[in-house]
Amino acid sequence: MNAGAIGRIQQSDDVVMHVQFSERTRVPADLKFRGVTLGQFDGKRWFNRPQEAASHAFKAGEDQVLRVQSATLRNLLNGIDTALVYSIGNVADYRVTMEPIGTNVFFLVTRPASLTGKSRDYQVDGGGSVGYNDPTRQVLSYWGVSVHKGPDLVTRALRPDLATIPRNIADAYLQLPPLDVRIPALAADVTRNATSAFDKAAAIETYLQSNFAYTLQLESAGEDPLAYFLFRRKRGHCEYFASAMAVMLRSIGIPSRIANGFRGGELNDVSGSYVVRARDAHSWVEAYLPGYGWAEFDPTPAADPPPPSAFARLLLYVDAMREFWAEWVINYDFARQTSLGETTVTKSRITFDRLRMWVRANYDHMISEARQTQQWAASHPASFGKWGAAFLVALLLLANLRSLLRMVFRARIARRPARQPRAAAAIWYERMCGLLRRRRGIEKRASQTAEEFAGNIATVELRSRVTGFTEEYERARFGGSAEAASRLPELYDEVEAALKK
Repeated sequence: MNAGAIGRIQQSDDVVMHVQFSERTRVPADLKFRGVTLGQFDGKRWFNRPQEAASHAFKAGEDQVLRVQSATLRNLLNGIDTALVYSIGNVADYRVTMEPIGTNVFFLVTRPASLTGKSRDYQVDGGGSVGYNDPTRQVLSYWGVSVHKGPDLVTRALRPDLATIPRNIADAYLQLPPLDVRIPALAADVTRNATSAFDKAAAIETYLQSNFAYTLQLESAGEDPLAYFLFRRKRGHCEYFASAMAVMLRSIGIPSRIANGFRGGELNDVSGSYVVRARDAHSWVEAYLPGYGWAEFDPTPAADPPPPSAFARLLLYVDAMREFWAEWVINYDFARQTSLGETTVTKSRITFDRLRMWVRANYDHMISEARQTQQWAASHPASFGKWGAAFLVALLLLANLRSLLRMVFRARIARRPARQPRAAAAIWYERMCGLLRRRRGIEKRASQTAEEFAGNIATVELRSRVTGFTEEYERARFGGSAEAASRLPELYDEVEAALKK
């Protein structure tokens, strides 16, 4: 994961997954869906060594449930005794429906206890990430049960330090590249009054939350992005906060790693599901505390929520209709039929009996109407075909209504960029990158800043045009300049003209 990757993802409103919690579940206040962890840092990016990425393969039981029963899996996922967690924690029971984003990783609420999917072949890597054995197979839906710890766990289990750090943990999670000398000095200063590992981690977490600001505005940080964040800019997104805390912890001898996944989500009160979007992508820290195991810390200060709007409310209704369509039409299988039947019989037996009696009483009339419809269709095939086609078109529009509305909304912003310069800049820059990719095969890498991308274009005239576009894009995107945003359509045309030469 390169510096800035999460920040770029967070600028998208695309839906990633829907999460439906059972009625008995008390949803965690700080809801996180943990996907992968990264243990190695080279000064600019986080990654895993081959031995850390190595996976333990597991087969689920006949009920297709992967349970935390084996000692290996329990140690990887939990880090502490499962019985202790159950005795003082809360259980979250939930179903996740993923959008087709091309991942074989399961995003699970912290401390998973069981996983039910449509496969019996799973793998768990050295950091506790769960996925399919087949890396090409996409995760689409699954059921999870997790245990989120109770509020007294910290005071009961974390003070004082009761054990030493295992050698394998120290070897894997204390690695550091050459650092700016100010970073370990800052970590030592922030934790000078703390005695236990937990107190030191909490002190660093509080320091970063209290003295730094959150922003999604990206800019080049030079050769040492971490030092630039800590000592100069002092604002950034979650990736910088998590990286800073993990490195500071390692500099004072506390093993740590980065966890990536999603945080929060928007409760759709129409469908009852949590809608998790790309902008909910999040990085946080897991620190190894002697006598306890891996503990979660989140040094990122809370970001301001987006202002409510009528359009956002409309999208919730559209999303609810789309989710219903996918759930009960596209993905309607035998298991769901059985589930629906059991629920109906259990909760609505009287209503079902009344409905059956009504059907019997009106059977002859229903048959007559059906025959008349059949005769009309046979004698008017053209009309029947038109009505059938119109019905199918209506269903397709309903299924894609959210995407269509989003396209209309983006087109309106692009036509009048001065009204919403930041959003318009993102749209026009995306179009410009797409134009370069289609016409010349010039692809912007995720690790490149906009300036680096423009500077690496080989053709002189095209590079000049893209550089001019990029300068106005950055003024509009990060400075909110309406004047710069208004120039983007014209500059886009200039880039397109240069591509034709």
